[in-house]
Amino acid sequence: MMLYSVVALLTVAVASVHCNPTGAPSGACASITPQPGHGGSSQDLNGVPFALNLTAFASNQYKGDQTYNLELYSDPGESYRGLLVQARIVADGSPVGVFSVPSGAEYKLSACPLANSAVTHINNDLKQTVTLQWTAPASDTGPIQFLYAIVVANNVNGTGNIYYATIVSDTLTSSASALTGFSMLGLLMAALGLLLL
Repeated sequence: MMLYSVVALLTVAVASVHCNPTGAPSGACASITPQPGHGGSSQDLNGVPFALNLTAFASNQYKGDQTYNLELYSDPGESYRGLLVQARIVADGSPVGVFSVPSGAEYKLSACPLANSAVTHINNDLKQTVTLQWTAPASDTGPIQFLYAIVVANNVNGTGNIYYATIVSDTLTSSASALTGFSMLGLLMAALGLLLL
């Protein structure tokens, strides 16, 4: 009887430190955190050796219905195994925009909770750079940010995985908002000029 208890306990312990090799489950979407079963805990977000390159967005602005290539990359000498990425509206945290998957990509779409609103890895092979395709919403939704999680290593010294959870990108604004603000400023200045005449 004692032998069976020990075997069952060891089976549970081993199962709890394995990474999901085929991508994050939809349950990870709410907090952009690897689910229990990854073991370990999130690393300090100061000096994260991974980043989402947003240089495709001129002046940190997105244009409605335009597709952008985003590069999730590692610092030199670093690599990662898993990822989960989603764009969200800053005001209410709801998913925004859609991802697409080109042929040969190292990621797949995830319904988090909306179809195509997030992407995750398709294997737990080491990666240094993954290029993601994201299409902005057709209309202005206000400021947005990309939230992402990175799983770096599996079962490190039997203590679980090393991962970074809920990393937040710089804020992007809609180019339509910028134009509207500029137009309003122009109208106010014109009205002030008429009053001074």
